[in-house]
Amino acid sequence: MADEPKTTVLASVILERIKDGIPVECDDVIIEGDLDLSTLDLPKQQVERTEFEIKVLGLSEIVKAVASSIQITNSEIKGSVTFSNCILQKEVSFSGAKFEGYAYFSGAKFEGYAYFSGAKFGGDAYFSGAKFEGYAYFSGAKFGGDAYFRDAKFEGYAGFSGAKFGGNAYFRDAKFEGYADFSGAKFGGDADFSGAKFGGDADFSGAKFEGYADFRDAKFGGDADFSGAKFGGYADFSGAKFGGDAYFSGAKFGGNAGFRDAKFGGDADFRDAKFEGYADFSGAKFEGYADFSGAKFGGNAYFRGTQFTGDVLTFRNAIFADPGSQENACRRAKNVQEKAGDREEAGYHFYREWEGRRKSKGIDYEYFDYEILFSCKIDKGELQAIQSRELTSLRKYVWYNKIEYLLFQLIFGYGVHPIRLWGWWFFFVFLFAAIYWIGNGVTDATTKQPLTDPLAYIWFSITVAVTPGFAGYKPAAGWYQLLAGLEAIFGTFMWAAFITTFARKYMR
Repeated sequence: MADEPKTTVLASVILERIKDGIPVECDDVIIEGDLDLSTLDLPKQQVERTEFEIKVLGLSEIVKAVASSIQITNSEIKGSVTFSNCILQKEVSFSGAKFEGYAYFSGAKFEGYAYFSGAKFGGDAYFSGAKFEGYAYFSGAKFGGDAYFRDAKFEGYAGFSGAKFGGNAYFRDAKFEGYADFSGAKFGGDADFSGAKFGGDADFSGAKFEGYADFRDAKFGGDADFSGAKFGGYADFSGAKFGGDAYFSGAKFGGNAGFRDAKFGGDADFRDAKFEGYADFSGAKFEGYADFSGAKFGGNAYFRGTQFTGDVLTFRNAIFADPGSQENACRRAKNVQEKAGDREEAGYHFYREWEGRRKSKGIDYEYFDYEILFSCKIDKGELQAIQSRELTSLRKYVWYNKIEYLLFQLIFGYGVHPIRLWGWWFFFVFLFAAIYWIGNGVTDATTKQPLTDPLAYIWFSITVAVTPGFAGYKPAAGWYQLLAGLEAIFGTFMWAAFITTFARKYMR
């Protein structure tokens, strides 16, 4: 059965009802013509306007008062809608409405609830300077063009959950006194929230910003939730102030992320966040805990002049593509945790700091020209100079990327992993014992015969690694004597390192 055609209503009929103060109720109809309140002779009232609203937005202090309740739901509005510079004294609902032309609500004052849930704006939507004294519902609304909410004021709940902004969204200097809900919203163009003020909680969890996300100098009085948000372009929170907790856990920053000079008055949660570009926290202030555990920094991470006055700063299990950023970040975390008395976390970040330092030094010597290095043509001074530089690179490559990694990081753990060192000590004891056993390299001092019991080889290896004595045994002449001497030197050194590391970790 074919759908019945929708009823067509002339815009002039609706305007006439508004003029007479009669409620307007239209559902699932087609409205032909422009809904322009400026053509009506309505009572006038005076409202307060800021200098910006008067000079920049062109709004008037003398506005028209609309006494009718207006409900135009699930309808198609073929013309433009002009409800600017007016006071809407009763509830207004455009839920599910389709605006095929422009929608002008600039400077409108909604004294009752304003419903735009599921509305579709085919052209640009203008709400700059609008004031919503009741709840404002834009959940699931679709803005095909640009959406202008600059200097708008939301005194109650502002609901934009699941809204889709196909063009740019301008909320610059907007004021949200209640709860601002942008969870799951999608911003196809730029999103301008610079200078916006959020008096209550602000929920941007799961929101998607495909363009420039501008939150410069924004003020969040309550909690700010950006957990799971995705930023495709530059995310700029420079100078933003977070009065409550700030949640960016699981957020993805596809471009650069700027938090320069931002202030976090509460806790800052960046767990498992992903920064594909650079992350700039220079000059930022963290007064609560700052948690970057599991975060991934694909570019440089800047913390120059950053202040951490809370008791917790952690980068546990964080991944840094730039080793210099890892060194700097983990050094700051180490200092914070030492000041707070958390030796375990301080030791962890000390290890990560030195790991970053090793990598940052070794990265400069990862590449060298083998062909020039091992060339036999050294008759020219210039070639010799080149070979000298390449040989220096080779030596430093071997030191930073091989020797320091194996000895100081992997085995000795930069002095903060005594259990690891203990494990490596036993590993080498058994390794040397296996070598002695395979080659029958240890003899009984009394019988002069090679040992046959594997446990005896282990015992011999332990005594060599701990003391200069051979426990009644002796290594075979030649290479085994040299091997035993090497084990004695290395084993004693490892034992001393273990005692030092153990005392440093558990007895200070």
